[in-house]
Amino acid sequence: MKSAHRTLLGSLAFLGSLASLGGLAACNGAGSVPGVGGSTAASTASNLFRSNQSRIRPAGSLCNDYKLNLVNKTSQIEDKNVYFLLEGRDGPDPKTAKYIYLVDAADGKTEVAKHGKDVKNFNLSQTPEFRIPNIWAGRFYVSYDHPLVLPVNQDGRIIEPAAANEADPNYNTPWDFIELNKRDCNGFEPAFAPNLSQVDEFTIPMEFHVEGQPRPGWKDQETRGVKPGAYNEIKRQIEAAGPFAGLVLAGGSGRILSPIKGYDSNPKLHTYYDEYIKKVWGKYAGGDKLHMTFNLCGKTVPSGLEGQVTNGNLVFKQTGLSPCKIDNIAFKMPSTRDVFFGLIQDDCVAGCDGANQADVRHQIGAALNAAFYRSTLLATNTISNRVGDPNAEGNPWPKSDVDYCEQKDAIFYDAVTTNFFGKYIHEHAIDHLAYLSSVDEVCNQSSLVIFTVPGFKDHINQVPFTVTLVAR
Repeated sequence: MKSAHRTLLGSLAFLGSLASLGGLAACNGAGSVPGVGGSTAASTASNLFRSNQSRIRPAGSLCNDYKLNLVNKTSQIEDKNVYFLLEGRDGPDPKTAKYIYLVDAADGKTEVAKHGKDVKNFNLSQTPEFRIPNIWAGRFYVSYDHPLVLPVNQDGRIIEPAAANEADPNYNTPWDFIELNKRDCNGFEPAFAPNLSQVDEFTIPMEFHVEGQPRPGWKDQETRGVKPGAYNEIKRQIEAAGPFAGLVLAGGSGRILSPIKGYDSNPKLHTYYDEYIKKVWGKYAGGDKLHMTFNLCGKTVPSGLEGQVTNGNLVFKQTGLSPCKIDNIAFKMPSTRDVFFGLIQDDCVAGCDGANQADVRHQIGAALNAAFYRSTLLATNTISNRVGDPNAEGNPWPKSDVDYCEQKDAIFYDAVTTNFFGKYIHEHAIDHLAYLSSVDEVCNQSSLVIFTVPGFKDHINQVPFTVTLVAR
């Protein structure tokens, strides 16, 4: 990814915790994206997403005319061989919400999931468009050749496809999904937050385009996904990437598993990062300091942290002025599995507890995990979560932090030991944005977009959300 590196849009004020936005990214601490039956935090952080009243407020609600249009531009798959479905929850709390799925495309009608009845599929040749219902932690699945089989268990929860399970009825069917999360269209919380996920696997190349009223600082229309022809190139590159070659499954599905889903069945991955981790620990035990700058204690004033290896742990302490006092926070040496699964924040061994301490621990853990995942810790002594213009008036952030996140030096995935699944998908993704793990939230490398209201006042009759299937 040495060329055409993007300028990142906006920034998150906190890290590793789009999970804390409830159904938005629906990611957990293991770097996976649980579906409607998984666990998700209930916090919404609605103050981050203020409405822009001057741009869009037509009479009535755009929610009533909010549609998704599916377009097939593959030239390889006929419309009659393309199937889709939409399933999710009717509320934010997975413990109390009912699990629902789309049953009528014309009016966006849903049905509560019941044991003994599978989720309904639609065929593209008959239904190219549907009205999106109000749904939490929703997944829009696309499959080729066969409709997906999503049964409902005795608790009323939908059983989603298991990418690596040969016993799964969908194992030989190509499928992929986009997360769709729709909320209150007239309030201050996000109305719509789509995200194309490759956390489980990558099989069907697609892109999505959405327009409307964005989160402050974001563009009013965005396109995410992979470029035409990307799948064949990514498959070829991963097959040539040593231990990662085992992630490409044989058979008709053409599925490329993520390291998370393919880890157990690929022993060569079990120790993949071990030597790299030892070299990082040796570097920061030998006099080098790892520099970090974060917002601490809920303040917007950046505060410095330095990390060094002491008694086998990577210990971070405050440097310079700070709006509050943070005790030293220590992390144990992670394992290869921790890196792949995004578990480094769970390796905190001291200074972990308390509101402020926990917030800083999560920020450090997320950024540190991302740095391992992207193999940057031997190439730079700086890790950060800040993007934007360092020359903007009043911007107090160090320029080095901003440069790190914007990747002006192109060091992401540039080491011999790196996550090649992440490297090649980001390389072929539009603007290099993709969601393969929770670490992609760090420095806004994710394909997530957030819109408060879909559609424009001057384009009410246009479909504001389009998913396009592109050539492999």
